[in-house]
Amino acid sequence: EGLILSLNGGKIRGNVKAYNGIYLSDDAVLIGDIESNEAEIGGAVKGKIDVNGPVVLKTGAKVLGDIDCKSVQIQSGAVIEGKCSQKYADVSPSAFFENL
Repeated sequence: EGLILSLNGGKIRGNVKAYNGIYLSDDAVLIGDIESNEAEIGGAVKGKIDVNGPVVLKTGAKVLGDIDCKSVQIQSGAVIEGKCSQKYADVSPSAFFENL
């Protein structure tokens, strides 16, 4: 657990929590859950991603697991197998449609 986690290559097994951000390079592999205020993922993640800020999935990103975030940017070539929910977003789609 720390303020920032930057993984340039290599593999981590286990859950990671980094308050100010998690950054995974294109050749990094993380098997475990992520918890942070922001994340930029270029490599592979197998686990739940819980980020109450922005998540950026770069071109080569591979995610096997659910993503909960405030905002998400999925670049062309990134792949996700799981659900993605912007549960921390400022706007609630379900609240919007309740009144229509």
